[in-house]
Amino acid sequence: MPARRRAAPLLLALAALGMALCSLPHALGAWPHFREGLVGLGADARLVGAIGSAWAFGTVMMLASGAIVGAQAWRTWRDEPVHPATLWPLGLAWTGYGLAAFALRDFNTHYLAFVGCGAALLVALALPRVR
Repeated sequence: MPARRRAAPLLLALAALGMALCSLPHALGAWPHFREGLVGLGADARLVGAIGSAWAFGTVMMLASGAIVGAQAWRTWRDEPVHPATLWPLGLAWTGYGLAAFALRDFNTHYLAFVGCGAALLVALALPRVR
């Protein structure tokens, strides 16, 4: 397969891998630290539980995003049509969230990982092989 034709599936695969890998530190590293901070501030146990549930949902959605994009990368690699109506919202959501959080959270570069994943997906969608 010529390099030009490999660009879209590789970008999709990188976006999928990034999305899936983002879920690991989110669940295993950030939540325990964040929970400890909430408990230390005296937050009500029900509030901590509710935030923990939402945090877990976010982790699952990161992993699900990676799985969806990964499946589409596989389809593209096999010269099968992808479903851009599924991928555009994911790319826009990851990029938009990353940019907004970056701007609103004191330009914390952590949020650029979200931008990178979403941007890779959006660039892949703009390539001729995907359209």
